[in-house]
Amino acid sequence: MYKNFFSYLFFMVLFVSATNAQTKPKIKNINIESLGKQLFVNFDIENSAENDSFEIEMNFMDENFYYVPAYSLIGDVGEKVAGGKNKTIVWNVSRDRSQLDNKLYPNISLNGVPSTRPTGGGAGNVFLSMLVPGLGDYFVAKPKDMKFKPYMRTAAVLGCFLLGYYAKTEYYYDEVFEPAHDESYIYDGELRFRPVPDRYVKGAGHSMFFENDHKVLFTIGAAIWTYDIIWVLVRGARNTKLRSNNKLYFSLAPTGQMQFNITMCINT
Repeated sequence: MYKNFFSYLFFMVLFVSATNAQTKPKIKNINIESLGKQLFVNFDIENSAENDSFEIEMNFMDENFYYVPAYSLIGDVGEKVAGGKNKTIVWNVSRDRSQLDNKLYPNISLNGVPSTRPTGGGAGNVFLSMLVPGLGDYFVAKPKDMKFKPYMRTAAVLGCFLLGYYAKTEYYYDEVFEPAHDESYIYDGELRFRPVPDRYVKGAGHSMFFENDHKVLFTIGAAIWTYDIIWVLVRGARNTKLRSNNKLYFSLAPTGQMQFNITMCINT
């Protein structure tokens, strides 16, 4: 039974991974460097044929999921950009903005398809975390941006369950010798006595690590697993809302300094 279950789980993970894999041309290996008042965004265009050319656009997203437009761009941007590695786009920040207040993340679009989405997968990925703790995290967020990594969640849950099981199997009670004696009892309102032979009775219990260790470990493991399921559900629901309902408008403020007014409108 367990063999069939783990075989099913293994092939399920392979199936999910395969369906999420993309063989189309895509932007990969994005990194950003700053030099003076310029930002250099380096990237690769993978899975492209020798004579392929693409339309490349770039903007930025801040840590609050607002899009920040970038206009003063040079380099591998615009139409007819060849595929391959070691592509670079340079943003002259001082021409578009007076200052950068928030942490920015580059968002490069290849033929209209963004390389990085502020959204990720939807709430349906919660079923993956119900199968394996931490599995759904990979599809609703970027693990490198998570403090509590998916593999940490998996290891924590499995570790707690395995230690809890081991602690439970090692839990034992003292055997206390009880000599023969008369035991009193009440019958029909009358106090009576009955002889009890020599026997061993259950004494104090002893845990492997600490008192009630197996119960504590099982509870912690279940709590982490439940937290992960709820986290994936909430994150996925937010991703869906951001992807489907948000409209972002950008305008240049008519002032002496270069600034951008960014307004987010959410359809309800």
